[in-house]
Amino acid sequence: MFKKILPPFIFSALIILSFAYLHSDSNVQIVAGGAGTTVISGGGTGSVIMQNAVPVVSYADITFYDNMDSTTTGRAPTKGSGTWTTTANFVVSNPLVITSTNSNYCNTEAGFRYTRIPQSGNLNYSVGRAGFYLSWDTTNFDDVAIGFINSPDTGAKFRVRKTASASTWEFLYSDVAVSTGGLTSGSTNYIEVAWDINEAHGYCAEIRINGGNYKTVSGCSAGAPTGTNFGYLGDVSGNNAKSILGRVDEVIISSDSQRDLYAIRNLGNYPN
Repeated sequence: MFKKILPPFIFSALIILSFAYLHSDSNVQIVAGGAGTTVISGGGTGSVIMQNAVPVVSYADITFYDNMDSTTTGRAPTKGSGTWTTTANFVVSNPLVITSTNSNYCNTEAGFRYTRIPQSGNLNYSVGRAGFYLSWDTTNFDDVAIGFINSPDTGAKFRVRKTASASTWEFLYSDVAVSTGGLTSGSTNYIEVAWDINEAHGYCAEIRINGGNYKTVSGCSAGAPTGTNFGYLGDVSGNNAKSILGRVDEVIISSDSQRDLYAIRNLGNYPN
């Protein structure tokens, strides 16, 4: 209607001035309005819709993420709830992936050393998936000495541990265990585990290394494990004998047991 009444150059000028007003307004936000659409809206009236924009990707299922750039006790995770508690001998070290700044490094095998954070709000023991980078410097420990995610060694289990074999790691969940090989000391490995006490997808526990084939097990009968913290790097048998001499980096936990964490392991940001 206006285009028919106003000369073309005046109509174009009005469109430019309207966009300039929106762009200069301090309340202007650029948000995704669905696939292929960006809505630019201001504090005043009106909006301009621009096509072919990249939609915002949501990672609402990522309940916990930490880049492991610090070993300071009391620090909050990059995404998640609560704060870390870290014992002596945990220091920052070289990152295990180029997109990271540091990693957490336990520089001794003596005694029970750990870095841990409350489970509440971060991890659901009934269903979920977790992934993290790990590199260890020696193989001088027994089959109950090492775990990354674990609860006390009583009742239903929830932990990742190294077995007596030099290259085999095992995921213990509820009353089952599943293991995989292909890891070597001194190299960087990406460990990914999943769990589902109701076995909605045909398995109870699952593990894979470096994006390889899944190893699964079914038949959980002891119920979901319980615990107040997770994130240990140390003795999981309760005798406080050993700790891992190694590094951990880029820890991710999802509420979706089917989420492919290996595919998104290096993003470094998981907004809702």
